[in-house]
Amino acid sequence: MPDGPTVGGYAKPAVVISADIARLAQRPAGAAVRFALIDVAEAQTVTRRAEGKVRELSRWLGGGAR
Repeated sequence: MPDGPTVGGYAKPAVVISADIARLAQRPAGAAVRFALIDVAEAQTVTRRAEGKVRELSRWLGGGAR
């Protein structure tokens, strides 16, 4: 129906993995952003590594692991 919402989704040209969200959020307006093609397994590995660093930093700062 012409007066209804669109059906289906729109193409996603890129997705930012969760391990890189904070880095992306810190980019100044207008700064260049470059995307790299990686598979799900690599994205999961990078995310696990980043989470490990956060836990390590938390323990070092005395916050304990959560």
